[in-house]
Amino acid sequence: SLTSQITQVTKSEKELIATRTKLISLAEDTRTDLSATVQLYSNLSRATESLGISTKQTADITKTINNLFVAGGKGGAAAAAGITQLSQAFASGVLRGDEFNSVAENAPRILDALSAKLGKNRGELRAMAEQGALTAGILSDALLQYSATAQSLADMTARTFSQSMTQAKNNAVEFIGTSKSLNDAINSLGGGVESVSRHLNDLAAVAGLVALTFGVKMVKALAAKTAAMIAASN
Repeated sequence: SLTSQITQVTKSEKELIATRTKLISLAEDTRTDLSATVQLYSNLSRATESLGISTKQTADITKTINNLFVAGGKGGAAAAAGITQLSQAFASGVLRGDEFNSVAENAPRILDALSAKLGKNRGELRAMAEQGALTAGILSDALLQYSATAQSLADMTARTFSQSMTQAKNNAVEFIGTSKSLNDAINSLGGGVESVSRHLNDLAAVAGLVALTFGVKMVKALAAKTAAMIAASN
C-alpha cells in the first residue's frame, strides 16, 4: 500500500503523516498519479540517502520530475509508466538502458534538465547513459537546479482529460485509504460484494436493455408528436 511504502522511508509516525500529506498534495498540484508519485519519492529517498539530500529536497525533486512529465504533454498512463521507469533508475543508482529510453520518450524535458546541468546534447546524454555515467547524484543536482523552470513549463501546460481522470483516481485512492468506516463497511459486506461483482455483466446488460427500451419509446413518441404537428399545419 501507499502508506507502507512511505513507512519504509520515514522514521516516525509524525514524519509518516507529514510525508503522506505532502505527497498527496504534490500529486494533486502536479496532476500526476499518486501511486507513481509515492513510488518515485520512496525510491528517491533510498537512492539519495548517501548523498546528504534532505527530505525537503527529495520532495522538491519529486515535484520537479512530475512537472516535467506534465510539461512533456503526455497522458496520465504514459506519465505513470515513465515515472515508474525513472524510479527504477534512481533505485539502481544510474539512468541507462530501458529507463533512459522511457524517459527520453515520455519525459524529454528531463533530458533538458540534464543538458542544462552538463552542457551536453541529447546524443551525448545517450552516450553517457550507455556508459553508466548518468548517476543518481547527477540526476538529483540537475533536477534541483531545474525546479523553477519545470514549474513554469507545467504552469503553461493546459490540463488534459487524462490528467483530470488521474486526479479523480487519486481522490478515490486517498478516500479509500483513509476511510475506516468505508473499509469496515466493505468488510462487513464480505461475499456480497464479490457476488455482485460476478454479475456486473448481467446488470450492465439489463441496464442497457432498459435504456434501449426507454429510448425506443421516446423516439416513437417524438415521431408521433412530429406527425401530429405536420398534420395540424396542413
